[in-house]
Amino acid sequence: MNKEKNVNISLIVGVGVPVLMMLFIAAAIYLPGLFKKPQFDFIYSTAEYSYANPLLEVKDQKLGFKCADDQHYYSSDDSTSKEIAAKCTEEFLPKLHRYSIKNNTVMDISYADAQKLVLDTNADSSDGYKVEQGNYNNGDMFSGMFGGGYNEDYNAWYLKGHNRVVKLNITNDSNSSSDTKFVGWVKE
Repeated sequence: MNKEKNVNISLIVGVGVPVLMMLFIAAAIYLPGLFKKPQFDFIYSTAEYSYANPLLEVKDQKLGFKCADDQHYYSSDDSTSKEIAAKCTEEFLPKLHRYSIKNNTVMDISYADAQKLVLDTNADSSDGYKVEQGNYNNGDMFSGMFGGGYNEDYNAWYLKGHNRVVKLNITNDSNSSSDTKFVGWVKE
């Protein structure tokens, strides 16, 4: 009876210690990220696919736009080039939106208002988050088993960082000809 008790205690300790170590390591990795909330809003643009749209550009942390010569398909056609030049004005800019991280909401913003903002175009925000569009296949055969399956929805956008993935309230209808692009993080 005493020998059987020692075997049970050894078995419990032999299995329990590794399980406790795995739980401790998982907690050490994932718990700090639960308490880090994203702080920075960001600007993104949506535009109909058009070779005539001006390109948004951030220089010295301020928003502007430029017209690229290779922006249209028929670059050698004079009438097309004139049409492109005529459409390369502020009125043909892509639509701008400000995403409020705290409220998980989107607000349209004018080009003039967006120019007043200080923008950071780094992929990662200062607090370690990144905005990414979902994709069809990330090439990881374990993604479905270990929580990587979030990126199966190509039309969805996600905020990733600190071992967290949050689906954003940004819509991108793949059946339409719209193009959604990250412009920059708002630094306040």
